[in-house]
Formats: sequence, C-alpha cells, structure tokens
Amino acid sequence: MRVKVYGRSIYITLSQNVVLTLVNTKITTRLLSLRKVWNIITWVLVALVALLAVFLFGFKLFGFQIYTVLSGSMEPTYLTGSVVYVQEVDTDELKKGDVITFKINSTTLVTHRIVELVPDEENPEVMLFRTKGDNNNTVDGTLVNPKNVVGKVAFGIPLLGYVSAFLQTTAGRFTAIAVVVVLI
Repeated sequence: MRVKVYGRSIYITLSQNVVLTLVNTKITTRLLSLRKVWNIITWVLVALVALLAVFLFGFKLFGFQIYTVLSGSMEPTYLTGSVVYVQEVDTDELKKGDVITFKINSTTLVTHRIVELVPDEENPEVMLFRTKGDNNNTVDGTLVNPKNVVGKVAFGIPLLGYVSAFLQTTAGRFTAIAVVVVLI
C-alpha cells in the first residue's frame, strides 16, 4: 500500500488495479493543516539552531571571545549564566566604568568593572586598574596589570551560557544531534 498526497487529494494504492482517491475530505484538510504546522515548527527550529550557532560560534569570526558568567558578582548587569562577548582593546583606551575580562592566574578569568585607574608605583606611565563586581560590596583585592587584560566586554546575552554548558555535556550533544536528525 502506498499513500500519496497531491494538493487536496489523497491517493491510496491498495493494489495494481485498485486506487482509492479521497478528494477534499476532512482527512485531507487535517493532513494539510498538520503538514503546515510541521513546516512552521521545522522552520522555527532551524532559525533557532542558526541563531544559537551564530551567538555561540559566529561572533568568534569577528574577533570576539565568548565567556560564560559563572557567578553573581556582576549582577544585575550580567546575570549568572549569561554569555559575555569580549573584544580585544588597547588597554590605554580603557577608562573608569568599562567592564573588562582579565586573568587573575593562568586558569582563571574574571569579568569586573573598572572603578579607578591607578599609576603603577614602579612605572608611573603604566596605569593599573582597580576593579569591582557590580554586586560586590568592596573592590577587588589586587590591581589589574594591563598585561592581564583579555579585553573589554562589548555585550552579553542572559542565560545563553546555560545552553552552551548543556551542549558541552553528553546529553546536550545527543539532544543537538537528535534535533538535527529530526530537521533533516
């Protein structure tokens, strides 16, 4: 048995000599409606996957580094789970109020706001940065050397970090593959 749908008609081939034709039936209308709904759902999912790919990977093509906010120190500006897009800058151009991402050691990055520029005691021509998280009561304990600045935060997207973190898990990878297979 084969079923074909052409326009508003359904052709069901039962055998070589018997073809059942349903024209303008409620079944046909429902099938067409379901097909339209499925097409809309498919296009929405494709658009979401494309947007997700652009926001998680595409901005790297434009020189942005992408980091997930892991703590609440910058709330409400950047919520925990947000993704921040950091662009390399000339540290001489940084000023009070800029939000920067910097290294505090070889494996840890911090994103905080510059609250003061302080001349280096050893070399007064070099400006160090005093930083503070927007949600913290006190400034950070150490000054940031310009050599440790990764870049300036250009913008952030709330909650996208949770999606990114999920996609890096085994379950997330399987989910992503399943979505792609369903869309194909």
